[in-house]
Amino acid sequence: MPHFSVSLGLSSIGPLAPFLQEAFQISRAQIGVLSSVQSVGSIAMATVSGSIVERFGIRSWIFLSQAAAGICAFFIACTSSFTLGMVFFLVMGFAFSFVNPATTKAIIIFFPHVRRGTAIAIKQCGVPAGVLLAAALLPALAIFAGWEKSMLAVALIAVLGAVGGWLLYPDRDDHLFAVKAGKNEPSGRHDLRKDFGRLLRNKDFLLTSVLQGVFNLGQFVIRAYLVLYLVEAVGCPVLFAGFTMAVMQFSGVVSRIIWGLIADYLFAGRRIPVLQIIGLVTVAGLVGLAFLDPAMPAWVIWLIVATAGAGSEGFPGTAILLRAELAGKDLAATSTGLGMAIAFWGVLFGPPFFGFVVDTIHSYQFAWLTLAVITLAATVLLRFVHEPGHGVTLERQALPGG
Repeated sequence: MPHFSVSLGLSSIGPLAPFLQEAFQISRAQIGVLSSVQSVGSIAMATVSGSIVERFGIRSWIFLSQAAAGICAFFIACTSSFTLGMVFFLVMGFAFSFVNPATTKAIIIFFPHVRRGTAIAIKQCGVPAGVLLAAALLPALAIFAGWEKSMLAVALIAVLGAVGGWLLYPDRDDHLFAVKAGKNEPSGRHDLRKDFGRLLRNKDFLLTSVLQGVFNLGQFVIRAYLVLYLVEAVGCPVLFAGFTMAVMQFSGVVSRIIWGLIADYLFAGRRIPVLQIIGLVTVAGLVGLAFLDPAMPAWVIWLIVATAGAGSEGFPGTAILLRAELAGKDLAATSTGLGMAIAFWGVLFGPPFFGFVVDTIHSYQFAWLTLAVITLAATVLLRFVHEPGHGVTLERQALPGG
């Protein structure tokens, strides 16, 4: 639920891009800035959010992340200022930084290795599900009632999710996540420095995080620009473009579960081969997007977009789980937060750069193909990551003296 409701707010920019352009009087590049400023918030907190979750528990952050997203969505609906909009999307990014560490920690605790891929895939389906709802409903609601009503709907869903999360999550934080007294634990500052040092010395963790940043490029560029691209370059109506984005997100929801099942039961818990397959699917989808044509039947456009969604929206669960397993159970949340901070370079620079290329060269096709080449390079580099093999984690190696 936190993934769903917070992602619904964060992903509202893409489906509402034509309306936000008119309301805020902004350029395509500034649409990319709105998308990226969320990442600034996530990056600012992601480095320490995992460590905070390790020490203070999951339940509170399930509640607070959604409540903060709902409040921000409410204030976005009440302003026509681009600057204030950036501020509230920034705070929404702060909220999202706590979602992945908290929920990934829960998966690592409650599930064995060979079932974690499926479990985290189902959890991560909340992200494309939120984007799917945003793409399917927000443009239509904006047309008939105004974009402000769309954001108010986002706010209501997030607040309801916060209340539901507080009531439904098992309150086991005290004995699972809190630092226990009487064990002569070092200070929080020393622990944080030591934990970060262990992770930053793990070359496989670092390479995985950097390469995930490349995969983030495709994911967030498509989210931010697909509707605008279909309307401006392909000549699609806004409602058709919004529905097409919903098709992409539905493909992302289904593919996340499929990738998790494949990793668990076809590759016996190995994550790298699955990420490489996902990378190739993403490249195929990006190339397909570059050659969309107004004369194409609708089902062909949907098939190409679904392929792009299966790749660009399908990778996060597998990548996040790989990082957590590389770090070990005791640093699962910390590795998720720090890894997000490293990987978010793609989210931060991708959408504005894509918009700048389109504004400068006046070619969406060139921009999509450039993104495809970069993604292919990252897919090849994944072969240099060494993961825990065949159901064996690195948890023991992460312990002192191990």
